[in-house]
Amino acid sequence: MATYSAGKNKVDLAIDPLITCKLCLTECTLPEMYELHDCKCLYCERCVRQYLCVMITEGTVSSITCPDAQCKRQGRIEAGEIETLVDARLYARYKRLRFQKEVDLDPNRTFCPEVGCETVCHVCSTSTGESFRPIPVECPTVSKGFSSHAYVKSPVKTEETFISILKTLEQAGLNILE
Repeated sequence: MATYSAGKNKVDLAIDPLITCKLCLTECTLPEMYELHDCKCLYCERCVRQYLCVMITEGTVSSITCPDAQCKRQGRIEAGEIETLVDARLYARYKRLRFQKEVDLDPNRTFCPEVGCETVCHVCSTSTGESFRPIPVECPTVSKGFSSHAYVKSPVKTEETFISILKTLEQAGLNILE
């Protein structure tokens, strides 16, 4: 803390260091900044909230990482941290989308195809390991059967590919999200 004195009067000057947010380039005081738990990168809290809002709204929830393409650790922003930064409605969407992605990526589970039924059904693999053969699946909620053949899952890489492209463009100085 600096001190200024003129004659008999002495005044303490509080000089808070200003830190530049790497996302919006605004100079902020330390209390306005947010440090990501995993990688310790520092951004203004407003930018972190906006980043999470965009990622969740766009459905990019399987792995939300530090927004800095040059972050050495590529820190992950975990669910508990997200919950403290977004409103309850957005966090509920995040949890729902994460669960849907988890089921979509699991070859042994699928959602019931019946309209309005959101039951997760177990798809038993054949004893011979032949994944190309249809397997009858029964939904316990609506007591209807369906074929697993129509719901064969392939690895989903589009979300991770999209994030990788965005970060590559950012490294090249092109920010298409502005």
